Amino acid sequence: MEQRRTPNYRHRSRRTKIRSGVGTGIAITITAVLALMLGVSVFFKVNRVVVRGNSVYDSETVMKASGIEIGDTLLTVNKGKAAAKIEVALPYVEHVRLSRVLPDTIILEITESEAVFSVLSDSGEYWLMNYRGKLLESVSEEVAEQHASILGFTVIAPEVGEKAVPSVQESFDAVMTVLGEMSGTGLMDDFTRLDATKNYDIVMYHGEQYEICLGTTEEMDYKFRFLKAVLEELSDNQPGTIDLTFREEKVAKFMPW
Repeated sequence: MEQRRTPNYRHRSRRTKIRSGVGTGIAITITAVLALMLGVSVFFKVNRVVVRGNSVYDSETVMKASGIEIGDTLLTVNKGKAAAKIEVALPYVEHVRLSRVLPDTIILEITESEAVFSVLSDSGEYWLMNYRGKLLESVSEEVAEQHASILGFTVIAPEVGEKAVPSVQESFDAVMTVLGEMSGTGLMDDFTRLDATKNYDIVMYHGEQYEICLGTTEEMDYKFRFLKAVLEELSDNQPGTIDLTFREEKVAKFMPW
């Protein structure tokens, strides 16, 4: 005689409970996430934007360029995007560091261009450029004369905030090497002209007092260490030419005018 199988209600009940438990857990997790998102959007609003390190642009201009507005959700502000917007819109800004301070503050720390030089464009306009080759703005001849001048190339089709496109790449590369090595040495403030018309015979001028022959871009860091030592030894009333070409030997030569 065939026996009937009794349904296993116990196992079915157990599976139903497991499914119910999983469903409840998921529901609780979703509820918690939604509550957290609601709390973030309600309680952590941007109420204050602090700008530090700015001198060329006022704080309102920097904040506007960032795209950040009062009332934005603090924790969802895109730091990289905001910094990039500032650097594109404000050419004198070199770097932006954005940080959040709970419960309601954004801090924008600005690093601006430290050194500015004048260069001519292919159309005869004067432009200001920083030591990294970034074009900052077009200026009058009178303003350009207030800055150290760069000779040896012109800038082709210049655009604000973009890197200079030179007419002579070799001279531009030589200038960038010299300015890069000079940055941080303390010599930037006093030099008035850099001539790289001949990139193998670079000449710079320290005020109206010294003509400095650098030769090529080789061993430029060594040459600037030499130059600082020479300038410290010379008296203020002793103008002349400082030869750092090292053509014969690694000795700095001073020739009074």
